[in-house]
Amino acid sequence: MYPFLAANAAITPGVLYAWGNNSSGQLNVPSNLGSVIGISAGRLHSLAIQTDGKVVSWGNHVDTRLNVPAGLPAIAAVAAGGTHSLALGTNGAVYGWGDDAYGQQKPPATLGAVAAIAAGDTHSLALKISGVVVAWGNNDRGQAPLNLNLSGIIAIAAGEGHSLALRTSGAVVGWGDNSFNQISIPNLGAAVAIAAGTSHSLALRSDGKVFAWGDNSFGQSSVPSNLGSVLAIAAGGNCSMALLANHTVRVWGETTFSQLSVPSDLVNGLKLAGGAYHCLAIRVDPPVISTQPQGLNVLIGSSATFDVTSTGSPPVTYQWKFSGTNIPGATGTSYAVSSTKATDAGSYTVLLANSAGTVTSSNAVLIVREPPVITQQPIGKTVGLGTSTSLEAAAIGASPLSYRWRKNQTPLSAGVASLLSFGSVQLGDAGNYDVVITNRYGSVTSSVAVLEVKPLPAILRFPASLEAFPGTTVALSVVATNADSYRWYKNNQIVAGAVLPSLVFSPVLPADLGSYRVTALNGYGEAASSAASLTLNVPEVFSQVVGWGESQIWDGSRFVEVSPPIGLSGIVQVAAGASHSLALKKTGTVLGWGENSFGQALAPWDLTGVTAIAAGDGFSLALTALGKIVAWGRSDESQIAVPSPLTDAVVIAAGKSHSLALRSGGEVVAWGSNHEGESSLPLGLGRAKGIAAGEDFSLVLLTNGTVVGWGKNDFGQRRPPAGLSNVISLVAGRAHALALRGDGSVIAWGDNVFSQTDVPVFAHSVTALAAGDDHSIALLSNGDVAVWGKNNAGQLSPPTDLQRTVFLAAAADHCLVLRQRAVQFQPIQVAPNGTLRLQLVSTDGTPIDAARAARVRIYSSPSLLLPFSSWTQLPAPALTDTGALRTIETPPAGSAAKFFRAVEDAL
Repeated sequence: MYPFLAANAAITPGVLYAWGNNSSGQLNVPSNLGSVIGISAGRLHSLAIQTDGKVVSWGNHVDTRLNVPAGLPAIAAVAAGGTHSLALGTNGAVYGWGDDAYGQQKPPATLGAVAAIAAGDTHSLALKISGVVVAWGNNDRGQAPLNLNLSGIIAIAAGEGHSLALRTSGAVVGWGDNSFNQISIPNLGAAVAIAAGTSHSLALRSDGKVFAWGDNSFGQSSVPSNLGSVLAIAAGGNCSMALLANHTVRVWGETTFSQLSVPSDLVNGLKLAGGAYHCLAIRVDPPVISTQPQGLNVLIGSSATFDVTSTGSPPVTYQWKFSGTNIPGATGTSYAVSSTKATDAGSYTVLLANSAGTVTSSNAVLIVREPPVITQQPIGKTVGLGTSTSLEAAAIGASPLSYRWRKNQTPLSAGVASLLSFGSVQLGDAGNYDVVITNRYGSVTSSVAVLEVKPLPAILRFPASLEAFPGTTVALSVVATNADSYRWYKNNQIVAGAVLPSLVFSPVLPADLGSYRVTALNGYGEAASSAASLTLNVPEVFSQVVGWGESQIWDGSRFVEVSPPIGLSGIVQVAAGASHSLALKKTGTVLGWGENSFGQALAPWDLTGVTAIAAGDGFSLALTALGKIVAWGRSDESQIAVPSPLTDAVVIAAGKSHSLALRSGGEVVAWGSNHEGESSLPLGLGRAKGIAAGEDFSLVLLTNGTVVGWGKNDFGQRRPPAGLSNVISLVAGRAHALALRGDGSVIAWGDNVFSQTDVPVFAHSVTALAAGDDHSIALLSNGDVAVWGKNNAGQLSPPTDLQRTVFLAAAADHCLVLRQRAVQFQPIQVAPNGTLRLQLVSTDGTPIDAARAARVRIYSSPSLLLPFSSWTQLPAPALTDTGALRTIETPPAGSAAKFFRAVEDAL
C-alpha cells in the first residue's frame, strides 16, 4: 500500500446522502451499502467505496458504467465521468470501466503509480505520485492532450470539456474549453482545493474563502456572500457545493432538480461529490460525550478512576489530559490514579476524536483533601431588577471551614456562609463578588463572580389598530426598550413563530382579522401591550385598481400573486414594480401587495402625507407633500439610500435598481446601481421638468421640451430620435422609451424585438403612458387603454370593461390601471308628503345591471360625525328600467336633516 493512500485506513466511515435528479436511479442508494469512505457522482450514476475498499455503483445501466470489474484490489478513490468510471487502488494502479468511445476508461499502459484521479464527461486525468499529470480520452477541446508537461501538481479536477490542476505553490492551472472563461483563472492567491463543473470552476483558499469562475447561467459561479469559512468544495454540472466550517452543506446554482435542497438532516458532513444534476455527501458524526467524567474527592494515597462514555461514528480515539497536558499511555475510556498525591489534585479532561472532529470533556476535578480546595466556584449571574438570587461557593478541606464574601474586594459583614443571598436585587447590588475560604491549613480565594442587574422591558409605543384591504401587505408594530424577543397573541392565542417587533401580514387574509396584543420579553421579565384590532376596510366604491398580464411570479421558492387585491378603494395612484405593486390612498397612506422578501410591499408604519409613489425591483419610493423621499425594501445596491439633504423633490422614478428625483428647481438627483452609468448624471444637464428610469438607463425631459438620456444604450434606448421636441412626459421600460408630446402623439425608441416601439395609429389623442419590460401602454382621451409589444403573459389584452381609466402603471409583464367606476346620487327629490326619492346612477353613465345592483347598499345618518357602524341601512334599492337604483325614504315627522351614503361591495 502506498503511504499517500494509507490515510484511508484512518478515515471514519459515514452515511451516504443523495439528492437532486433521480431520472436513472442515481439517488437509489443500495439498501445494503452500509457505511462508506469515498464517493463520486457522474452524469447519471453514482459510485461509493465501502469500508473494505470495495466499489459499489448504481444509477444508469444502459452501458457498462455500473459493471464494476471483478477482482479489483482495495480501492482508495473513485471518479465518475459522463458514462465511464475510474477507481484508484491502494496499490497505486488505476482501473476503468464503462463507455470507452474515446478511450476514456482505459488508462495508458505506462501510467505507473498514481496518487489521484479525475473523470470528465468523456476524458480522464491521473496525478502520478511524482506530481506529474497524465490525461487520456476525448481531446476535442484540448482537455486531454497526450503531453501535458505538467509537474509539481498536488490536485486535479475534470469538467465537461476543461481540466484543472493545483500546483504545490497553490496556483491553479487550467486547459481545454474556455468558451465560458472556465479556465481563465482569477487572481485568487494560494488555493488548497479545486473542483470543475460542466463549464465552471471552483477553488478553495486556505483561509476558507471560495472562488468561482466560468459559466454563471444558473448562478453557479456567484459565490454566496454569507458563505463564511469553507472546509471543502465540489462542483456539479451547473451547481456548486461547499462544506461549511460547521460541517453543514451549502449548494448554489441550478435548482432544476432541487440540487439546492440539501437534506435537512445532513449535518456533520465530511465529503462532497457533484454529478451532472445530483449531489452526494458523506455524513460522519463527531464524537459526542454522553457521560462526562465526574470530579472526585479523595484522601491522599487512595485511588481515583475517571470514566467517559460517548457516541459517534467509529473508530473513536481517546487521550486523557491533566491540566491540559497529555497523559502518556492514557488512551482508553477510563483513566486511573492508583495512589493519589497532592500533586495529582486538579482538572482531568479527555479528548475524543474521529475523522469528523474532536470533543473535549468537561473538567473532572480531583480533590486530594488537605488544605481547603474550592469544589464549586461562584458563578456570575445576570438578573432582573427586583428579583431574588444568590451566589454560592463550595470547598473541601479539614474542618472547620470559614467563609468571608467580598464585594469589589471589600468584606461584607453579612457574608459568612457558603451561600450569599439577595432578597430583592437593586441596581446598587451589581459588582464583582468572591469568597475567601479558610481552615487550619490555609485559605483559598474563589474566582470572581460578576453580578449584573438588568432593567425589565418597557413598551414605548403600543401597536395601533389597522383597517386593511384583503390581499395587501400590512404590519402591526410595537416599540419597546430592553426587549430581547416578542410574543404576539391573536384573540389571546399565541401566534406561532411571531417573535419580532412587527407582525407582518403578506398578504392580509380574512382569517387574519381579530384582536392582537404583544408581550415584550427579555431574560428577566416582560411587558404587555394593549390590544389592537385588525379589521377590513369598507369599500367605498367598486374595485378601482385593475390588473392584467402576468399574475404570479416565481420568487425562487414559491409563486407570488401580483394581481391587485379585489376591493381596493379610495385610491388615487398606483405603481408597479418587478414583482410587487403599490397603491396610494386619498388619505396619503400607501398600500402594497406581491413579493415582500425585502419588505418592499410593506410601507413604513409612520409614512403619511404621501403624494406620489414608485416601485422598482424589490424596493419602493414615496414622495411626501413636504418634498421628502422615503424609500424601503431592497438595499444591496443602495437603492434606498436617498441622498441627504433632499427635501424639495417634486417627482420620483424607480428603475430596476436605481432611482431618480426631480427637485423643485429643476435639478435631477440619482442614486442606486451604476453598472451602466445609469446613476451618473451628465455634466451641464440643465433644468428638467420630467424624469424616467428604465432598467439600466435614465431619461430627463428638459424645460425646453427636449429629452436627454444616459446609461445603457445597447438598443439606443437612451438616445431619443433627432429633432424630438414638445415632449410633456416620458416613460421607460427595460430597453425602450416612450415620449408623449403636447399634441397627444407618442414617439417611441429603443429595443423593438417585440414591436414595443411600433406605436399604433390612435383615433384619439394620448393623455398618459406607461411601459413594462417589453410592452407599452397608453391612455387615450376617450378613456380607452391601448397596449402593444410583448404578449407572453396576455399583457396586450386589457379587460373589456375598463371604464373611466385615470392612471396607468406597468412593470415586467403585467399592467395596472386606476379606474373610476362608482355609483353616485342624483339630486334628492322631495314629495309633497315629505317622502324622499333617492336615485343612484353609475358615474360612467353605463346602466347598472342586476348583479351590480345586488352589491349596492344605502345608509342614512342624522350626523356625518357618527361612526359608520352606527349608520342605518335602508331597504335594498330597486333597479329601474333605465339601469338606475331607486329607493324611497320617509323621515319621521320633525326629524333632523339626514345624510345618505352608498357603498358598493367588491366582487
